[in-house]
Amino acid sequence: METSASRTQVPVAGERWRELTLQANAQHAARDFRGALRLYNAALDEAEAVLGRELRRPDSQRIIGPLLLTISDHNLAQVARVQGKPTLASRHLVEAFERLIGLGLAREVPLCIRASAARSLRPALEELLGDLGISRQEPRASALICRARAVLRVVEDAEQMCTH
Repeated sequence: METSASRTQVPVAGERWRELTLQANAQHAARDFRGALRLYNAALDEAEAVLGRELRRPDSQRIIGPLLLTISDHNLAQVARVQGKPTLASRHLVEAFERLIGLGLAREVPLCIRASAARSLRPALEELLGDLGISRQEPRASALICRARAVLRVVEDAEQMCTH
């Protein structure tokens, strides 16, 4: 399974996450889903740790916690799908989307992290819509899209306030 982080160089802050994810990808490819789940869950824990460090020290050069969380949840969803557990897969995707929404809207969260969460919303939304099997024109999709756009507007407004 390919991750967007595996296509680009991940900073040292995410190196452990990257190692765990690559190992999990290998287990997944070998159809060892129990091993893949264990490693993907460990990667999710590491993504939480990265985000926690970023929240404590938001001055890092590149904020990656929200992206790592999203990829980890998407990887867990993929394994659940393969195992015939669509409800669990959907739950992982909803959790990723909701986490990004929460981070993006939380005024107490440093703006750089809120912006990182907002950037991760589009791929999280696309994955969620695909999983739910709904088109963008359906009311449920429209509601999700409106929520994501609202977060983008809030973050953009906050960024503009900082530059003026």
